[in-house]
Amino acid sequence: GQAKFVVKSTSALSAGVHTGLLAFDGDNRYTASQASFNITIAAGPAIVSPSNATGAPGASVNLVAKLKRKTDKSLLAALPINFSIDGVAVGTATTDASGVATLVWKEPDSVTIGAHTITAAFAGNKIDFASSATATLTVNQAATTLKGVNVKGAIGTSVKFSATLSRNTDKAYLPKVNV
Repeated sequence: GQAKFVVKSTSALSAGVHTGLLAFDGDNRYTASQASFNITIAAGPAIVSPSNATGAPGASVNLVAKLKRKTDKSLLAALPINFSIDGVAVGTATTDASGVATLVWKEPDSVTIGAHTITAAFAGNKIDFASSATATLTVNQAATTLKGVNVKGAIGTSVKFSATLSRNTDKAYLPKVNV
């Protein structure tokens, strides 16, 4: 006779060779017997999918990526995703139970207005191959608030007027901007 042994998921096994044991307990006509077998698990492809994001200088932006296994579409939890903007590393976030990694990144003053490339990268492990993908970060102008100070003066005298300019995204003063 023949027997089938089906392993529905090998995700609990690391890549490599694993040994198993098959056993027949015997019955009133046949004696018991057993046999060992090897199962070879190869690492499989993973898919990282970053999301597009929008922000402005000084704003905090959520950089988000989802990680799943390509073969069975299972979501991969507790794994690190490295994020970069235009090739410069900005941080690492760990995937949650839903396979989602979220990095809160504060856009620096030096960020330029326009489109930038977000790269989300998974370095791989013993079970899943490395994967990376890109999305777009759109940086818009930051809204500002200008505040002036009331002054008094007399006819024929000089009056010094002062004002402050701040960015609305994080309330930072912008001292090097001419008003």
